[in-house]
Amino acid sequence: MSILRRIAPAAALLAMIFIVPAPAAQSMILNTNDGGSGITPKPVKIEKLSDTPLSTNTSPTIIKNTVHLAWISGELKWSSKSEWECYNQIIDHESSWNPWADNGAGWEETGGIPQAHPSSKMAEAGKDYRTNAWTQVRWGLNYISSAYGSPCEAWSAWQSRAANGSYGWY
Repeated sequence: MSILRRIAPAAALLAMIFIVPAPAAQSMILNTNDGGSGITPKPVKIEKLSDTPLSTNTSPTIIKNTVHLAWISGELKWSSKSEWECYNQIIDHESSWNPWADNGAGWEETGGIPQAHPSSKMAEAGKDYRTNAWTQVRWGLNYISSAYGSPCEAWSAWQSRAANGSYGWY
């Protein structure tokens, strides 16, 4: 395994932490209670990466890398490499991991990471769907699960529709 493949997930997590607003970042990464002997930063374990807010103002690359980290750690419904590759293909084609992507008719019409139609459907996963990329991802994964069973089945449907002249959608 190349060194880049080993450090990329950690780099993505660090990048995410540094773009979180300062008070939230400090509560995630520092424990300053050392019993009164001075402030000594101590790492705080993040139980689940997918429980950490991920702002929709975050770079799409960081969003993708953070979701991938949670995926391979088994935090999401699927964890296999092949299902990740299918899911990533769908999202790359639909929104390029941009939580503000739209279909040309406006974000309300079809928008977000999973390109929900209408985008307000994502409120089913949480009222914070406009500000939390995880909410968009969770909605998309639930949609894939209920409509297709798996990301690879959804990707297959996307490809089939595209091949038949109906622009790829899932």
